[in-house]
Amino acid sequence: MACAMPLRSALTLTMLLLFHGLLPSVEGYSSPCGGYCKDEDSPVCGTNGVTYRNFCLYMNAACRDKTLSLKSTNACEGYVPESKSRPSLFGTVTSTSSSKYSCNNTCNNERFQVCASDDLTYTNPCQFNAARCKAGGNLWVVDYKPCSQISTLRRTCGLGTLCTSSQKCMMELESDTTRFCADTCTNMSCSKGKVCKLLRSKCDSEPCPPQPTCVSTT
Repeated sequence: MACAMPLRSALTLTMLLLFHGLLPSVEGYSSPCGGYCKDEDSPVCGTNGVTYRNFCLYMNAACRDKTLSLKSTNACEGYVPESKSRPSLFGTVTSTSSSKYSCNNTCNNERFQVCASDDLTYTNPCQFNAARCKAGGNLWVVDYKPCSQISTLRRTCGLGTLCTSSQKCMMELESDTTRFCADTCTNMSCSKGKVCKLLRSKCDSEPCPPQPTCVSTT
């Protein structure tokens, strides 16, 4: 279940610094509120249920509405883009080539750092989404701060679930939003001629975490 990130204090501080000229100017902004935004298609979802076409437009809205926070770096559920293209977890699917995916590579350098599950820090959600697209969707947000500021023992799974040092964050196959902690699979626990794989399991309530299982290599 997705939940809102506690970003209000960070957003407020950023806007105050921008307003007083204590931060370098960011391309795409001409004022703290209502600044100019590029025509960039990288939708994000606010806690008000509104999908903003890109992070810059969301920041403008958050500047005007102090109760608004970022819910997800994806479009809100039910969002239908105005263009003929429709966004997906893997990029943008065009109506002329629905079987092929194209990734957005036109992000600006607006600074709102994202630590991802590949232990890399991306400059902003747009650049993270571009990387996730290239990774075939197998990438998710760990936290909205540089990875160097996050202890490896306290990295969260999705938006708030804390995994132990012997677990890893997994993505539910039937959903692009559900994350859960699963026991780390290690080959050391298997006998000779077998490897450890995380296999789907059955349980009373989804999501069912995969179980580390020794599988024969022959």
